Amino acid sequence: MVHRHAWILVLAAVGCLPATDSDLAPTPDDADASGEPNEGGAPEAPIAAVGGQGGGSEMGGQPATSGFARAPSATTTGEIPPSETLSIFAVDIGQGDATVVLGPSLGGRRRALVMDAGNRHPNGGQIVRDLLEAEGITSLDYVVLSHFDGDHIGGFVTISGSTSLLWQDASCTPTAFFPLTAIFDQGTDTNETASSSEWKTCVPGLAADFNTEHVAVEGGAAIGRELDLGGSYVATIVAGDGYVIDDPVRVPSVNTPNERSIALLVSHPAGFDFLVTGDLIGRAAGAENAAVEAALGAALSARGVGVEVLRVGHHGAANASDPTFLISVSPDVAIISTGDDQPTSYQHPRCASYQSLADAGVPLVLQTELGNSDCADAPPVQPVVANGTLRIDVTGASYQVTSYGLASPANGGPTKPLAYSCSVLAGCSP
Repeated sequence: MVHRHAWILVLAAVGCLPATDSDLAPTPDDADASGEPNEGGAPEAPIAAVGGQGGGSEMGGQPATSGFARAPSATTTGEIPPSETLSIFAVDIGQGDATVVLGPSLGGRRRALVMDAGNRHPNGGQIVRDLLEAEGITSLDYVVLSHFDGDHIGGFVTISGSTSLLWQDASCTPTAFFPLTAIFDQGTDTNETASSSEWKTCVPGLAADFNTEHVAVEGGAAIGRELDLGGSYVATIVAGDGYVIDDPVRVPSVNTPNERSIALLVSHPAGFDFLVTGDLIGRAAGAENAAVEAALGAALSARGVGVEVLRVGHHGAANASDPTFLISVSPDVAIISTGDDQPTSYQHPRCASYQSLADAGVPLVLQTELGNSDCADAPPVQPVVANGTLRIDVTGASYQVTSYGLASPANGGPTKPLAYSCSVLAGCSP
């Protein structure tokens, strides 16, 4: 089942590697173009009402407390020095998505990338900020916004008193995380909301003030762009606006923000690959029918890329997790970011997505929270629910998957202790 870079086996043979090791938020009854319910939480104010102060939750302006404890890094073993350890966090953000990537410690500093920052409620920006502070991160290098849906952009804006990771208020006063090297987004927003309007007001000005590159991933621009994470690690933009890496032709029928989602691949030359795709979809549902997932899977497969860890697209919705895509990327671990706080109509993760994961033979399926699946009976796969943030510590061809610190207020329950020891060649074991 494991599809890997062929040259890893060659390296193992000669002893170089161990051989065994939408944001104008809908009511729960609303649905997006896919026929899947839109995400976004409570309805937000009209565009004209953009405002509010950052730095706190809606409870009296006091900041939300995530309860993140500084968790020790997984013990590194094998061929690469400890300074080559990269950490990835699938943040428990409730019904939303947020990923934090911290490069290896070089000269006492780790390069930091944040892709999406969850919803406004619970306070996604505060949850991500608390995690970064617990890890000793005081500045960011890269921010990637996969698309403008409320459960992805919410932690970057100050709408309704939410905490922005990037600015303190609607006047765009920067936080201490600036200056950044680069900010990436979709560019064109076909469904402008108060949140996306604030983003488009603040980001260009801050980028100019701090000499930060602001990149619109559209029209094929920036596909294949590599972001240096330090050491030998790199993050590559592999999809966006309906384009996939190594293919100049846009996937047919791409129309919606989900179909235009930015996808990012984090890699190490020893063979580790982590893929996060935002709300990228791959099979027809409602008005969405662009097979972007399948095109991306084929492109990565042609490169010899098999994915060790996959952030399952669109929170496990029925219009993602295309079976052809899953077979192409062949993940050893699939992580679903879903929330117990979702409206009942969402029914994420969908049973159809569980079935696709089972059919693709994915051996380990993890979830940040239980969610609200529509499976009438036991799901085709048995997911392990962390009730908290999941952490992946990567040292070249080896990686550890653990639950991180304490559960965030998105859930409030105790974190289930998880610990898996994994390698590119052998997969994972408890």
